[in-house]
Amino acid sequence: MLFDEIPGVYGSGIIPKQFKQIRTTIKRMVMETFFEPKFLEKQLRERLSKYANSDAAREAVSSLMSTPEFESALDEKLNQFGSGMTGTMLKMLGLDPMVMKPYVKPFVEGVAEDCAPFLAQMLAEGNLPVLQLRDEVDRLMEERLKELTAEKVKALIEDIMREHLGWLVVWGVIFGIVIGIICVVAGF
Repeated sequence: MLFDEIPGVYGSGIIPKQFKQIRTTIKRMVMETFFEPKFLEKQLRERLSKYANSDAAREAVSSLMSTPEFESALDEKLNQFGSGMTGTMLKMLGLDPMVMKPYVKPFVEGVAEDCAPFLAQMLAEGNLPVLQLRDEVDRLMEERLKELTAEKVKALIEDIMREHLGWLVVWGVIFGIVIGIICVVAGF
């Protein structure tokens, strides 16, 4: 009844009819519950406090620089560099930008390690971009919620109700039968 419209029954099919308001309510509830600015700031402060020390920040940056993801990102940037005007000039001189990787990587690592104390200072002073992070999460949720059609919202709510409210339906049927029997016996 909530999910499918029944002709002549007021309020039936309300979930597909109101799916835009349901999406908005879900987003607001999640943002207010899990991404409340004070809570988010407290959580970030607790988790990032270990990097407020320059040595710890330098170690974290150094560790990041030795990951395959960094290698992949560096390769991608060098390939982009090679496909531009400067890359064309280097190729004319017989240089492949990927050949420069052994020279570029230590430079990038050095710059990153030199920036670690600035990161540590920012964290120590509590300059956390909480509102920017919250705005970014809000934007991501907004994009994702736009993808939720009436059918997807209906399926989500049906799944939740089946999983968590199954006994409510069973007890509703039982009480309905009991009330029906009482009404028949009482002559209503």
